[in-house]
Parts: sequence; structure tokens; C-alpha cells
Amino acid sequence: MDRDAIVQGWLDTLTLFGNEVKVDTALATSAALPFWLDEIRLSEDETSLMEAIMNQLDEVTLMSYRDTADALQQITASKLVLGDRLGKKVFVGIETNPTSEPPHITFHEEGRAVMERELQAIHELLSVYPSYAGVSVHDYAGWRNLKE
Repeated sequence: MDRDAIVQGWLDTLTLFGNEVKVDTALATSAALPFWLDEIRLSEDETSLMEAIMNQLDEVTLMSYRDTADALQQITASKLVLGDRLGKKVFVGIETNPTSEPPHITFHEEGRAVMERELQAIHELLSVYPSYAGVSVHDYAGWRNLKE
């Protein structure tokens, strides 16, 4: 697998997508992105892949799946600072479905009451960032089916 070719293909596709959308619509462009894309550096100028992609879009949702406000803040703060600098809206994503991933990824085990408490804390922690646009729930059915 040629990571550089995959990254370049992704960036080229997003550029084409953004250009096509903007030709004759006022639609906003958006994508859900793994929170770790800032760890991938582009060879030409050391810009992160996260920054390069955010530059192509109007807004992003971070797949920042954690089940505590503090953990979510830890993995999203630098992306929100980047969103502030670039003037982009940034949503943070949460997971509510059961998963084979470690339990700290989802609110499935904790249930609705814990999730709602953590969502309030998330909002309080992240609303200091102008780019913070709110929380995105990965799957409505998982959210609807959370235990009380």
C-alpha cells in the first residue's frame, strides 16, 4: 500500500468534489474525519493531512468517539484550534452503538443519563472554541436504543 498515493488521491478527490459542489450551488461541503489525521504529515510542507482536508471543506465532523468529556476534549482541542485558525465549523462525534473497540469508545455501556451528562460537560468545555459547532451522534438508531 502506497500511503502517499492514497493521501494524494484523497486530497485530489476532495478538491474535485469541492470545486464541483461550488460551481452552481450554495451547499456546504463536509466530511467525517478520524481525529488522528493530524498525525499524518504531508511531505511537501509538513502540513498535516487534517489541515489540508479542512482547507478543502466548509465544515468537518471529527470521529472523536470517547465516552467522557475530558477524553473527548483531549483528542479534539488541537483540531478545534485549527478550525478556529481556518475559520471552519467543527462538530465532534460520539458513538452510541455496541462496538468491538475498547469500551471507552462508546456510550453504549453507560446509557442515556451518563451520555446526556457528558454531552453537557462537552458543550461547556468546547464552547470556548469559536469553531465548535456541536456534537454529532454517529448513529440515530444506537442513540434511540440507549438504555436509560
